[in-house]
Amino acid sequence: MAVGPLGIIFFVWIGIFNVLVVTQFWGFANDLYTEEEGKRLFPLIAFGATLGGVSGSRIAEGLTGPLGVYKMMLVSAAVLLIAVYNFINATGEYIINDVSQRAARQALQAGTAGGLGMEQIIGKFFAEYQLLANLLALVIQLFLVSRIFKWVGVGGALLFLPAIALGGYGYIAFGASLMLVKWVKSLENGTDYSLMNTTKAALFLITPREEKYKAKAAIDTFFVRGGDALAALSVFVGTTYFSLAIERYAIINVVMVAVWIGLCVLIAKEYKKLKSRGLTP
Repeated sequence: MAVGPLGIIFFVWIGIFNVLVVTQFWGFANDLYTEEEGKRLFPLIAFGATLGGVSGSRIAEGLTGPLGVYKMMLVSAAVLLIAVYNFINATGEYIINDVSQRAARQALQAGTAGGLGMEQIIGKFFAEYQLLANLLALVIQLFLVSRIFKWVGVGGALLFLPAIALGGYGYIAFGASLMLVKWVKSLENGTDYSLMNTTKAALFLITPREEKYKAKAAIDTFFVRGGDALAALSVFVGTTYFSLAIERYAIINVVMVAVWIGLCVLIAKEYKKLKSRGLTP
């Protein structure tokens, strides 16, 4: 089977598997701990996951060159045998994919690729990008998440990631250089992997058991992948019918971030309301 079709199948399957398993884990954790216990322990639990992201990125960087893309997919499949293991972010991934491919072609044309082929250049870049994102996530998880919860609470923590995305994509809208996109996406993903994931889990500490397992599972699977699908649709329409430049997609993200911030404010108000009522599992 060709790498292209196999890659699509692998992406779709892992996209469902990884959110479902993680959702069930956090649902169970929310059921076990009280709000105060969760706010204290969740940053430590998430730190372990983030540490795995850093080591995994480093391993991928070392294996991509000698193994290539196809064999790296086989390595990923083997790892899954021994360990169980949305719109704005997905659009951002399209942006960094497009910019990295253009940079790789330019390096090949200029003779500065160092003997690497197109796939190796892109693979090396993404390994470095993932390593940077996971290192940022590690630092944020270790030194900032629990302090942010203490300073502004769970509701206030919701606003950190959209604020970062708003500033980052605002800059990209004026010119999408490879270095700028790399740092914006690394900071966005690093905050998402650490602070945002922990915050989303902590929101359910004060909800009834049914919401912990059913509502969270629906949000983290159907609605998250629905956002990915909408992002893919917007990219398809924009590239096929309107030939939108990368900077235009950044503007779309800025508009969507404004909507996101509004939703975060509403969620924070509802969280505060439920907490003031003394609602417990």
